[in-house]
Amino acid sequence: MLADNGANLVIESAVVEKVFGGLGIDDSKKVIVYGEQDDPSSARIARSIIYHGHTDVRMLDIGFQAWRHAGLPVTRGMPQITPAQFKSKPRNDIRVDTEIIKARMDDPSFIVVDARTLMEHMHASRGAKLCAA
Repeated sequence: MLADNGANLVIESAVVEKVFGGLGIDDSKKVIVYGEQDDPSSARIARSIIYHGHTDVRMLDIGFQAWRHAGLPVTRGMPQITPAQFKSKPRNDIRVDTEIIKARMDDPSFIVVDARTLMEHMHASRGAKLCAA
């Protein structure tokens, strides 16, 4: 189920199977996800693949422009992709919801990390001040 604000960013299993399978991804493949250094899209894609049960996913440790600047190989050619059978096996153990967070707020072994960008944080803080006034 999708949240009204899109916060959960979880893709439905049927969509994942079609998209990732269409890219040739199945359990036999190692998946390397890359993007730009400051763009969270690659992390979201990697997380989606992991959430849906793929166990061999990595993220490139530098952005694409840094890769190119370093003179590493790049091709504009499209590889021949053989569709594969990607089977979604959702890992609900890597997600939490509001109720879990509320129940564990006083547990010192439970850590919540605010991963919002500075702009998102500033916008939310400004809204909170307006609401409190």
